[in-house]
Amino acid sequence: MNVVIIDKDRYIFLDTELPEIRDILQDLSDAINKMIDMPDDVQQAIPEICHEIFGSKEGKTERVVDFETSDGNITISVSDIVSIEVYGNNCTVYTKNSKYRLKRGSLESKLKEIGDSSIIRCHKSYGINVRWVERLEKKSRNLWEPVYCGGVDVPCLISKTYFDRVRDSYLQFHHSDEIAGMQR
Repeated sequence: MNVVIIDKDRYIFLDTELPEIRDILQDLSDAINKMIDMPDDVQQAIPEICHEIFGSKEGKTERVVDFETSDGNITISVSDIVSIEVYGNNCTVYTKNSKYRLKRGSLESKLKEIGDSSIIRCHKSYGINVRWVERLEKKSRNLWEPVYCGGVDVPCLISKTYFDRVRDSYLQFHHSDEIAGMQR
């Protein structure tokens, strides 16, 4: 279920299956989608919803990025991005549960647009969010493939050219001295 949490003038899309707040979240989502005023009881329930989801009544501030698709604009939480694939000028952003086809653009321009140091170029066609990486597996002499946390399965390759940068970035974000399966 897609959920919209309001932080003043910003919306963040999340997934939840918490049954005790499903109806409130649906009312909230419907109100925003219809661009009408929310009922008072829904507005008052937002802090409780944030507490249920994030463990804090203040909620959680998370960076989001707006992308243009052929169906309009979409807002994606930066932490939800697992990888980006650009083939020619066709661009796809992969999250844990979805993929989004974006309007044309280069990989460099998309990475710049996201502007997060954990999402880096790893191949001529791919960018990867190293926070999602559990380990890297060597596929051939010059290519590695990430194994993602939580069994996430999205396409991505790491070339010899970018391997050291990906490994160093992984170490930075995971604070690990030893990485199984990540030796050249």
